[in-house]
Amino acid sequence: MEIHTDLKNTTTYTSIGGLIGETTYSQTRDLYADNIVVDAINTNYVGGIGGMIRVASMQFCYVNNCIIKGSEAVGFPDNVRLSNVGGITGMYENTMYYSGVMNTVINAAEYSNVGGVVGRLSQSLANNHYIGSCFYLADYDVETESDYNLGQNGVTRYTAAAVDDYYIKGFTNVGGIVGMQNSGYVYQSYSNGNVIAANSQIAGGISGMYCNEYTTSISNGKTYYTYSVAGMYRNYFAGNVYALQGYAGGAIGRTGML
Repeated sequence: MEIHTDLKNTTTYTSIGGLIGETTYSQTRDLYADNIVVDAINTNYVGGIGGMIRVASMQFCYVNNCIIKGSEAVGFPDNVRLSNVGGITGMYENTMYYSGVMNTVINAAEYSNVGGVVGRLSQSLANNHYIGSCFYLADYDVETESDYNLGQNGVTRYTAAAVDDYYIKGFTNVGGIVGMQNSGYVYQSYSNGNVIAANSQIAGGISGMYCNEYTTSISNGKTYYTYSVAGMYRNYFAGNVYALQGYAGGAIGRTGML
């Protein structure tokens, strides 16, 4: 099955997914997207299962053997950056457990916030957003070498990293699990993907951009600050990371404050 957007050159659209465009206040579980092509043009929020999933718990949702593409049409404005592409969903808010992406290509070289599982984790300052026990997993790379110590040639050795055919590619803020993590937690999750910030910077094995955010308010002449909190623990990365202009890390590409 193939899902495409067919859009005018200079118009930006939102939310395209292999199974769901956008959903809010729902429980999403036991969904399986297999052998789907999602080909989005001039579209923010793109994913293998959903484009945008907000205030919705997810469990046991999987994407397998899919191609997820995001691109700009000819004539798209140079001063506009498309964003939020993920293996499962382009943007997510709430709690996601026991879900993953397998043998899937994510190719959005002109987009920011591109992740193996989620493009962007949260667009709010709430701290109750979690990605736990999730994964991006692709076929392992194979190396063949001569092992003269054992008296044999052509020894096959499997590496932990994915073969080159499977990758997560974006413009900036590219991650093996999450592209942009500005609040919420990622824990006990795994990726072996090839993470590529193709023409810019900021790529990480788990999170591309890992940051906190704050807002201010004034009451009775006093300034009050509200902060988001981002966290991660017990994650594992075994792939490759590349950023053309720097900020590449095995766990995190770049940290900061929005």
